[in-house]
Amino acid sequence: MNHLTKLALPIGLGLVAAFLNYKTVSARIQPQYFVRVSEDLKAGESFSGDNLTKVSLQGERSDLSKTFVPWKERAVLYQRPVPRNLQAGDIVFWRDATAPTLKLSAEPGELEFHVAFRDLQAVPKDIRAGQQVSFRVGTDTTKLRGDARTNYVANATTDQKIGPFRVLEVGGFDVSGEEDAARSNGYIKVAVKWDDERMERLSQAMETHSVERVLGVFLDG
Repeated sequence: MNHLTKLALPIGLGLVAAFLNYKTVSARIQPQYFVRVSEDLKAGESFSGDNLTKVSLQGERSDLSKTFVPWKERAVLYQRPVPRNLQAGDIVFWRDATAPTLKLSAEPGELEFHVAFRDLQAVPKDIRAGQQVSFRVGTDTTKLRGDARTNYVANATTDQKIGPFRVLEVGGFDVSGEEDAARSNGYIKVAVKWDDERMERLSQAMETHSVERVLGVFLDG
């Protein structure tokens, strides 16, 4: 009996080792499905259900899932701007899902227009480069006095939605801080045609001495 008891431990350890080895080998052999693009995409375009397809990869599930977006989690990509040029068949990395530092360039004939989020009444929570936005421009009533302020409040007709404009960059966020703090430190850059007549009012709204100001930013489409 003692002899059998002594053999039980190494036999048991051997079985456990064999089982773990089997699980490891099986995990490597079994295909895991991840996301790849089905067509060429340029930086700034959006991921969607129509331009994504699945690809089978073999390897350690945990290792692959840290680098590539699993097919079952592809929804995190929908409506996200593409951060880099991709060719059909390219596998999508997790870093493509967040695109936190995506910056686009103005095209010939365009100017970069910078707007700080500080003091704005409305800012989208999930605004990204490549999207289309409009600005709400109106009168800052805090800069009006006496009858002028009363008359404006009673007959406010000057607020105007100006846009849409293509977003080139969103930045300045303190990712470790609270949402309000992050918003106050943020900014947006959009592309505006140099001969766009709306540029004059946007520029005027950014001047500190003007009663005009940008009241908010809104996503289009």
